[in-house]
Amino acid sequence: EVAFGVLAEDFVNNYDSIVSDMAFKQGDMFNRNDYPTREQVMRKLGLHLYVADVPMQDFRCQIAQDLAEDLFENYNQQTQQIIDNIVDEQSERFIAVMESISHCCGVMETGDGKIRKRKIYDSTIQKAREMCETFKQFNLSNNQAMEEARASLEIVLNGVTAEEIRESDAVRAAVKDDIDDILAKFGRPATDSF
Repeated sequence: EVAFGVLAEDFVNNYDSIVSDMAFKQGDMFNRNDYPTREQVMRKLGLHLYVADVPMQDFRCQIAQDLAEDLFENYNQQTQQIIDNIVDEQSERFIAVMESISHCCGVMETGDGKIRKRKIYDSTIQKAREMCETFKQFNLSNNQAMEEARASLEIVLNGVTAEEIRESDAVRAAVKDDIDDILAKFGRPATDSF
């Protein structure tokens, strides 16, 4: 609109010289009444922009509405898939840590018939505690089963250290049983017995 206004003003400013040039070229055939005045030319070149809302019943509005609904549905599905993938990954990591603790709390038989305790590491217990703390703050889908498992594991590990699990058979058995109960809620069988 601004560029058009500049061009129109240039044309009107040069209009008198254009008319004079035509008078010179046409000679006796020139009639001044064939050419409008500067004011008339300016009015003809005036540009007025009117904007009106499209009525809601107009078919163009329905097209836009359909497009908006399709986009909303598409992005909603993509978002839900991303959330589901995050929750699935979160669950798998959480279950893997619990299975690791359960496995380490178990025992194994050596070749000569003796029973030997598996090693339990501080880092495994610390990782489980960190997951409990993180998942307390980050439960995207408000998955109730995941929240219950997190709270249960937090209770099981509350006040228990890896050293206590290594030293006390009673603590080791209690932690293993409690974690196996949590894993059973996810359809995971106990890894092995104490």
